[in-house]
Amino acid sequence: MIGLPVDAIILAGGRGSRLGGADKSALIGPDGRTTLERTVSACREVDAGRVVVVGPPDVIGALDVEVTQESPPGSGPAVAIAAGLALLQSDGLDAGDVLVVACDMPNVEPGVKALLAAKGPDGVIATDGGQRQWLLGLYRRAALARACASLTGWGGPGNPSVRYLLSSLDLAEVAVPAGAADDLDTPEDLIRLHYR
Repeated sequence: MIGLPVDAIILAGGRGSRLGGADKSALIGPDGRTTLERTVSACREVDAGRVVVVGPPDVIGALDVEVTQESPPGSGPAVAIAAGLALLQSDGLDAGDVLVVACDMPNVEPGVKALLAAKGPDGVIATDGGQRQWLLGLYRRAALARACASLTGWGGPGNPSVRYLLSSLDLAEVAVPAGAADDLDTPEDLIRLHYR
């Protein structure tokens, strides 16, 4: 999908419930950077044009990014992706690609590069160990906009899942390098990846 402009949506609004309510975007790694700083850096490394962080405004700090929040706050990553895309769509463009990544994947940079080197009809989604990584993908902006429009018809219980959001898209799967999709969900993950 190289050659088209790429923007990025970083999801930073999770509750961190398995980490006792910790702000996962502020977890500090062995290099002294937060998970959010590392994720923004991974997006900048691939020359993402606009970087939108979806989460509470206070998570941003001094980072040079745009920020928005899903409504209502805490309504899940699918709604957060739609909120991030709505901010990107304010530029009136429909072309290009949108990288979507969760902020709690501290070693995501090689995964991002693998996605950008691949092609798919509506985009590409990362796989790790044969499993789709729903919060790591690169989508054609127009296709993602169509998918986000489907959320207005959500009638199920709770909040729609990212799997539901992306179910209508024709996505190619891309196996990412080992460790690229590792996320920080539990205290054991913190220990294994040397985060605090």
